[in-house]
Amino acid sequence: MRLARLVFLILSLWAQAFFAGCNHSQVDSSTGAPPPLKVEHVGDTSVFSVEHSDKFPLAVATERTTSAELRVTATVSPDVSRAVPVVTLSTGRVIEIKATR
Repeated sequence: MRLARLVFLILSLWAQAFFAGCNHSQVDSSTGAPPPLKVEHVGDTSVFSVEHSDKFPLAVATERTTSAELRVTATVSPDVSRAVPVVTLSTGRVIEIKATR
């Protein structure tokens, strides 16, 4: 009896999963999907237009000189969570460093 119930349960779950994917209905545009995209190609990239141009007033672009250096009070510290230990491949000590300018 338990085996028959188990087999019936497995077959019914399989049938539900199989027939759930068999729905071939057409997509309705009133279901909340966005309208299809309309792309307008313009040859000149410096020319564009908007629907309500009175809502977007024009502003004059001016040049302003600033310093190339930012002077603030701050500290720079390493991120310890990104520190990677480095294992050396040799041992010993440094005897001499020959550095030239």
